[in-house]
Amino acid sequence: MYILMWVLYQIAFLGGNRTSLLIPINFCLIFLLIWTQIKKNNLIQLTNAYVNLVVIVAAISIVFWLLTNIFHKLIPSNYVLLYWGYERFIPNYHNLYFETQQWGDIFRNTAIFTEAPMAALNFLVALAFNMIFLNKTKLAKFKSFILIIAGLMTISTTMYIGILALLIYRFFEKTARANKYISLIKFIFIIILFVISAVIVNSLINSKLQTGSGIDRSSDYINGINAWINHPIMGNGLNAGINEGTTIINGEVIGHYGFSSSFSQLLGDSGLFLVVPIFLSILETIRKSIFIKEWKILILSILFMYLVFVSIFTTTYLFTRGAS
Repeated sequence: MYILMWVLYQIAFLGGNRTSLLIPINFCLIFLLIWTQIKKNNLIQLTNAYVNLVVIVAAISIVFWLLTNIFHKLIPSNYVLLYWGYERFIPNYHNLYFETQQWGDIFRNTAIFTEAPMAALNFLVALAFNMIFLNKTKLAKFKSFILIIAGLMTISTTMYIGILALLIYRFFEKTARANKYISLIKFIFIIILFVISAVIVNSLINSKLQTGSGIDRSSDYINGINAWINHPIMGNGLNAGINEGTTIINGEVIGHYGFSSSFSQLLGDSGLFLVVPIFLSILETIRKSIFIKEWKILILSILFMYLVFVSIFTTTYLFTRGAS
């Protein structure tokens, strides 16, 4: 169905401007696919399909990252022009792997994405789904291993903190099933592990804030709040602040926002009109999961809220599904 619609679309707009209808057509087709899966109660299968797809991307990225950064056995097949942030040519390896961001002398693992945080976001979400809902077989554990390795290669603070949180959750989950003496020992160990993890997370965040990326992220939050102050109820309009350069709203220089945080974009673009119901929904889910002791939903909700603040994915199905 997708291929048929795409061919008809290409024929209808041959030589014309295709970009204006590209997004709504893709959205409608993907929405139909997802809706049919929901009606069939196949959300677990759909989630598993997403995990499998990301695992394939992650596995390919690991191979290319090792062959290019560590063993230096591959050279780019060509170079492609990237417009993200600023125009530049980036190494392309057979359209399977792209080197878009460098960290010191090595490239961060960006896989097929425009930047490492986007790759980390998908690796982390797939890892969360796999560890929380699908981690019942040796194959699932192997998928988690692939996703963790690929995630570590992104050199992303977001990914590192997410991995720590998920590993603590898995350890806690196993503790709950053990006998009371083993549970007590593991509980003490968890507290120690939690303290160590808190120190590591604090160190990662402080180091991150000293980098150019951390400074940009801090500016993103400030600019989003400044834009929100202009129109606190309804916001400034969709995509008002993600244009490159400086954003000017009502004659006031704000600075662009929403390029690194979904929260910044929501706050500045939509104001309280969307921020309040979305976060009330998340908080209510957290409250209910604690009340009924559904720890899987709790950890997933907390992880989702964390990603809302540190990643940009507001216009995706993942965000709308998670927020609802």
